[in-house]
Amino acid sequence: QSLIGVAVFASNVHFARSSGYFATETEAQPLLHTWSLAVEEQFYLLSPLLLMGLGRRSKDRIRVVLVALAVASMGSALWGLPNTPEKVFFAMHARGWELLLGAWIAARPKPRPAGGRRNLIDEAGAAIGLMLLAIAIACFDAQTPMPGLYALVPTLGTALLILNATESTHVGRWLGHPALVRIG
Repeated sequence: QSLIGVAVFASNVHFARSSGYFATETEAQPLLHTWSLAVEEQFYLLSPLLLMGLGRRSKDRIRVVLVALAVASMGSALWGLPNTPEKVFFAMHARGWELLLGAWIAARPKPRPAGGRRNLIDEAGAAIGLMLLAIAIACFDAQTPMPGLYALVPTLGTALLILNATESTHVGRWLGHPALVRIG
């Protein structure tokens, strides 16, 4: 069943129905990791349809719609977490805000040239992003409720790193060290 779910980009639906991510029986499910790929594929299939449906509206209106969808997605996650945590963990509608943040980063205007105040902003943003990821790695475990507000910590940390950890920042140079790049 999980193999069929993978083939049709719906393994997240299969795993939401069968068990939670950290349940003991999941150790015998080698395709469990594909749930997040299914969420991404669902997003990649639906978002172009949404954008086509919005037509040639102004970029500001499109941004408003996308922000509204992200807020609704986070609201769905917050509502579903206490009621059906296993189902909402795997649900695209509760994870969409994370992907919308990534889409916003990809579509943002090109950053200003480096220098002066911009370097300070990049240094601070990269350091805060790395700190948020370190907090998530060190402090989150199977009991951390996801994908609610706690998901903001690694998601915003990653966004800050993508936006600010350039070759001109200490964090960017550290993360770009050949040994760390080789590890992946």
